[in-house]
Amino acid sequence: MSLEISSSGDLFRILSSDMYDTLLKERGPNLDLYLSYAIHLSGTGKISDTLEVLLHTYRLYNMTTDKISQIVGKLVDYLRTEARDNGNLTSTRNVFSCPSCLGVLCDPITLPCGHTYCRRCLLRDNLKTCKVCQTKLRGFEVDKVKHNVVVGSLVQRWWRGDVQGVQLRTQGNKLVKEKQLGKALEVYTEAAILAPSDHLLLSNRSHILHVLGRSKEALTDAEAAIRCRPDWAKGYYRRAAAQQSLGHHEDTVVSYMVCAVLEDSIGLSSIKGELSKALHWLFSWHTQGRKGSLPLMNKIHSAFPSRDVSGSCVSLPLSTDNSDDEGAISDEGSDTGIKRHYPRFYSPCSSSHTTVEEVPMLRRIIDKYHLEVEKVKKSTPEYERQADPNNFNKDDVECALCFRYLYQPVTTPCGHSFCRNCLDRCLDHSTNCPLCKTSLREYLAERRSAVTEFLDVAMQTVMRGDYDERQFIHERELDELAAAGKDAEHEIPIFVATLAIPTISCPLHVFEPRYRLMIRRCMESGTREFGMCMPKEECESGYANYGTMLEIRDVEYTPDGRSIVNTVGGRRFKIKTKSVKDGYNTATVEFLEDAKISESNLSEFKKLHDKVHQQASKWFEQIESLTKRRIISHYGNMPPLEVDYCTLKNGPAWTWWIVAILPLDSRIQLSILQEIMLKRRLGIIQRILCYIMEQQQSRRGNALPQT
Repeated sequence: MSLEISSSGDLFRILSSDMYDTLLKERGPNLDLYLSYAIHLSGTGKISDTLEVLLHTYRLYNMTTDKISQIVGKLVDYLRTEARDNGNLTSTRNVFSCPSCLGVLCDPITLPCGHTYCRRCLLRDNLKTCKVCQTKLRGFEVDKVKHNVVVGSLVQRWWRGDVQGVQLRTQGNKLVKEKQLGKALEVYTEAAILAPSDHLLLSNRSHILHVLGRSKEALTDAEAAIRCRPDWAKGYYRRAAAQQSLGHHEDTVVSYMVCAVLEDSIGLSSIKGELSKALHWLFSWHTQGRKGSLPLMNKIHSAFPSRDVSGSCVSLPLSTDNSDDEGAISDEGSDTGIKRHYPRFYSPCSSSHTTVEEVPMLRRIIDKYHLEVEKVKKSTPEYERQADPNNFNKDDVECALCFRYLYQPVTTPCGHSFCRNCLDRCLDHSTNCPLCKTSLREYLAERRSAVTEFLDVAMQTVMRGDYDERQFIHERELDELAAAGKDAEHEIPIFVATLAIPTISCPLHVFEPRYRLMIRRCMESGTREFGMCMPKEECESGYANYGTMLEIRDVEYTPDGRSIVNTVGGRRFKIKTKSVKDGYNTATVEFLEDAKISESNLSEFKKLHDKVHQQASKWFEQIESLTKRRIISHYGNMPPLEVDYCTLKNGPAWTWWIVAILPLDSRIQLSILQEIMLKRRLGIIQRILCYIMEQQQSRRGNALPQT
């Protein structure tokens, strides 16, 4: 049997383990074949076998880190998929911490989606989407947004020590950049007294201790950082660095594996590189001065005799001397550097020639890795940032507009927070911030309404009773709005502007504050409808006693808060009582339905209907073409005739279409609207059509030339 192999990647895609065995029997071992086999194994989840093949290949060919990294990349991809498929690796997010650095909020900035970050984190990460809700941050400029005043005040009140610790940590970071490591360590230690659970601080101090050669202390800080944030990848990175310096090569590999699983895609490439280096060191350390072969490789090699392939000796059992080991790791740096950072690698015991069984070592690594991942899934952070119900000032959580505790708080770009409903009503009258008078036109244009999560959760924590009361009142108001028109006791909002007709679209330009409030409430309550009545001075409250419900199809907002509301006419109603609420009219109503047509009159009614329908169609066809196009553009074509038009509550749609386009005074249209006898409406329409057509015929006769 003979197979042509173009590359190791092709092998990974097309060959099974049995086929690899066949190739090894036919062609003997070579580096590309072993690498391809390892890639194949890593893709199928055989982690231990993958490492075993890698170790054996290293012993044969003194592989460099670059070669190992080819397999490590595939192995890490599998581990990440496996870990995520088997459960969530991230702890429950703490809403009082920055979603980016997971630390205390410093100079807090609230995004349009309502989540709050440290300003420094936003500037550093240059986020395009929120890490919490994945909302895209189109046009969001951090430099133009001021810090959240209320959040900043609460952070200072509840976690002052953490904030001071961050300030000291920042000083320490500057000292590190200036290479004053001793002073930086002193500052970090001082900060740790104020903020002992700051995982970022512990990580930074671990790094400095590691650089200064104090590896045991570095490991202690790294472990403490992991306890504070078990799901934080960098904690395991720091631990791996300390473990490697201490010569704990197995544990180093485990830490880098966990780090790679937890790391986001941004830093994953560098973690894969570090894991490749750690495996290189592990293989070097275990290969040095040792004899023996791996069980999996014994199985493979038992199928063919020892032979020389490409000048590499592969006779088993394998034995390598110290000079070969040094060559194998020469790409990682000079001997001096290796001896300085990894003293145990060159310890006297490493030159012994004892036989070592490598599979238990590999199995220990896999078992430790799985144990660590399970710990991450089940663990909870050692420190959870919590609001203190016994430590707050009423002024910190009071709305400056209603002077009550904040409910559904929203934050403006200028950093001020208000109850959402209070700010909406205020912006109905002015586009400026109620406190600092900063223009909020952009805020209005984007229709930001997301609740500031930090403040909302804080209010539920420190003012639970007041929050529940506000929520109950709000929900009761929404229930009342949602029940509008359900019976004679529930009022509907009334828009006084024009005569609306069933089935006919009615676009509205809403700019008055009272009607902006009314439309907003209709949308929030979910009813998406309101009553429309025409002005009528002789009637009570200055508007007609009959009207039509308008159903909101969509709302388009302008930058200054005005809106274009696209509506269509629905049910007709008769007003019973009138009143006013928050500036706009309301009324209790009785909804109108056409009287049912008796069976004895049905035949006669249909004849009348068909005659009037034909008459209306003929009249429309005779209209001047330009006028006709304008009518169709605004009202559409004449609606098709419904099969069950006799039983519809408002009668056939074409009758309302013809009423809308006929050149009628609004008072005549109103009389037609309030008529509940379909036969009478048809009679009125017929008489109007006859009159109009007679007038048109008369004008055409007068226009003929005299002879």
